[in-house]
Amino acid sequence: MKFTAAQIAEILEGTVDGNPETEVFKLAKIEEGTKGSLTFLSNPKYTSYIYSTNASVVIVKDGFQIEEKIETTLIRVKDPYKAFSTLLEYYNQVKLNKSGIEEPHYISESAVYGENIYLGAFAYLGKNVIIGNDVKIYPNSYIGDNVTIGDNTIIFAGVKIYSETVIGNFCVIHSGSVLGADGFGFTPDDSGEYSKIPQIGNVILEDFVDIGAGTTIDRATLGSTIIRKGVKIDNQVQIAHNVEIGQHTAIAAQTGIAGSTKIGENCLIGGQVGISGHLSIGNGVKVQAQSGIGRNIKDEEVIQGSPAFGYNDFNKAYVHFKNFTKIVERLTQLEKKIRMAEILSKQRTIRKEVSLTGVGLHTGKEVTLTFKPAPENTGYVFKRVDLENEPIVEADVNYVVNTQRGTNLEKNGVSIQTSEHVLAACVGLEIDNVIIELNASEPPIMDGSSKYFVEALEEAGVETQNANRDEFIITEVISYKDEKTGSEIIVMPCDTYQVTSMVDFGTKVLGTQNASIQNLSEFKTEIANARTFSFLHEIETLLDHGLIKGGDLNNAIVYVDKELNPETMDKLRKAFNRDTISVKPNGILDNLTLHYPNEAARHKLLDVLGDLALIGTRIRGKVFATKPGHEVNTQFAKKLAKYIKTERRSNNMPKIDLDQEPLMDVVAIMDILPHRPPFLLVDKIFKLTESCVVGMKNVTMNEPFFVGHFPGKPVMPGVLQVEAMAQTGGILALKSVPDPENYLTYFMKIDNVKFKRQVVPGDTLIFKLELLAPIRRGICQMQGYAYANGKLAAEAILMAQIVKIK
Repeated sequence: MKFTAAQIAEILEGTVDGNPETEVFKLAKIEEGTKGSLTFLSNPKYTSYIYSTNASVVIVKDGFQIEEKIETTLIRVKDPYKAFSTLLEYYNQVKLNKSGIEEPHYISESAVYGENIYLGAFAYLGKNVIIGNDVKIYPNSYIGDNVTIGDNTIIFAGVKIYSETVIGNFCVIHSGSVLGADGFGFTPDDSGEYSKIPQIGNVILEDFVDIGAGTTIDRATLGSTIIRKGVKIDNQVQIAHNVEIGQHTAIAAQTGIAGSTKIGENCLIGGQVGISGHLSIGNGVKVQAQSGIGRNIKDEEVIQGSPAFGYNDFNKAYVHFKNFTKIVERLTQLEKKIRMAEILSKQRTIRKEVSLTGVGLHTGKEVTLTFKPAPENTGYVFKRVDLENEPIVEADVNYVVNTQRGTNLEKNGVSIQTSEHVLAACVGLEIDNVIIELNASEPPIMDGSSKYFVEALEEAGVETQNANRDEFIITEVISYKDEKTGSEIIVMPCDTYQVTSMVDFGTKVLGTQNASIQNLSEFKTEIANARTFSFLHEIETLLDHGLIKGGDLNNAIVYVDKELNPETMDKLRKAFNRDTISVKPNGILDNLTLHYPNEAARHKLLDVLGDLALIGTRIRGKVFATKPGHEVNTQFAKKLAKYIKTERRSNNMPKIDLDQEPLMDVVAIMDILPHRPPFLLVDKIFKLTESCVVGMKNVTMNEPFFVGHFPGKPVMPGVLQVEAMAQTGGILALKSVPDPENYLTYFMKIDNVKFKRQVVPGDTLIFKLELLAPIRRGICQMQGYAYANGKLAAEAILMAQIVKIK
């Protein structure tokens, strides 16, 4: 078939650039073009071929610029790729423009066919077949009974179309395809043999459907297997019974779709894809090649893999797969770090006892301090070995009695003064349990820092214990502010325990200073040797009142914030037993050199660590301390300790889904408990084990006790809250007997009853009861909690006896 460039331009609605009489009689790739062939240029990366091709005519885009001389005639169009596709279709139609009926053939007497059809040799048309106009049926094709084929459809050689199949207009079915055959439908009997499930439905192809060679589309068991308008199916695709494929979907080769699956419109399914049965795949879905689909797919998803998942996730996973060796190495390193973290997460004490001696800052007396190993969960404990019975004082913020010149504790008349430097050393070295023995009320001041305590503890060595550390993870901002002084401490969420301190005393000699640590591992080298400090006017006041007897110029930095007159100089020389005293240029008394320009801020950070040790719980969070001091430090510690206690009580509340199916509903509960409304106070049981039970009650305005219990402001009586707990516990107790309906539980004792908040109409009460000891001789002791809307409402220890009904 010969065409001129002008004729082709007319077909494509383009313009000729060159000789319009140039003739072409075949189509070719641009790199393979020869004289008399027509090709196209669409992708810019092939531009160089236009200067070397031997093709007679090339279709190019409007506006294409020629940079070198060419002999080729160009046809300029809006979209060269689409234009060439149009030519391919046109050439194909001309090639397929056949008509007539070849011998031999079989046409049933009841078959009906339209005008200009082509029927190839050995074709078979069954009973009641209806064929439209311009249909082409190539040799050796089988058209079964009652098949309908629309206009302009092409059926290539060797196609088998079973009875009842309906094919629309402008469809193309390639060689070897089978439409309407029985699918793979079998069912096993009791012996394990499979029997065929008859499939009596049909196949429907709507208009403009293309079916590739070797594709099989099975008839429906009942109803129809439906291929909607414009669907394009590649070679060797298997479509099972009752599948429905939405319009304009394309399916690549070697794909299998199991029965009763619904595929939406405008989908693109790659080659070698397997799709399970009875699934729903949305519109616009793209399935990449070699994927396996076993779940429903939402609209517009792009998926890949077997089982298939998100395309982007698949690509990320593939990248990781290529780096598998490196990942294994990293995982090995991570395992080592995790093992180390597990070691660090265990409690620690010291291996042996160690002592050091010095003088107390305020008493001036010699004192010996001894660190001793302590059992798990001991915490920090001070022991006064100089007093009768060697009383102990735990490092507990509730024992803070004053914060004048240090953090001072007292328990049952036993005092511990200036505890913060010792405690900071224990915290900084991440020691959890230690006994601190003293033969006086205060530790030795040493050089005014934690340095010597750290050295002593390191000499003793650290030993890891079996118990896990008690750590509280900060999840929200908690703060305390002293409005008078402007001092403020804030803690916020963080992956580690971090502390930042900022000091500002409004003096030129000290100015504003900041210090920080990002991890406790920095304490020894960055904070431990930062010494305490004071201002000269404070030193004078303390000396006048006889409150500083153990100080010298080696254990306190003194910032001179006033003029040194002869009287003050004389007082200082006597107090520190020195012949001369002077002021250095940096504003501090002489014979002492600063370790850091911001040593004051570092020491305040040390104090914060020591004072917050009194919380009694290791914390994970970032602390900001603005103008910290012992008073604000300990007030914040009290607030945080109370917060932690409250949160842990609330966190003990069982996590249950109130919408889930309960383990026992109220009917099942009444089968076990003898109580009946209005005195049955448990609605559901969600958990029941050998040692724990979780139940629930919805408190409504219709409760009978609200009629008389504060009618104007209804509140559930506390005794009924305990009774509801007891009824829930009764179910736990009766689980220990095989026939609970033949037993009753009776109260024997109630201890430690506490009511934390009011329970009002609309509240949901969750009860949790746990055995405190195994049930023996019918005696059951339980710890009970009642939670209202996520907060602890009541708690009690309940004891009951299980008694058999006579």
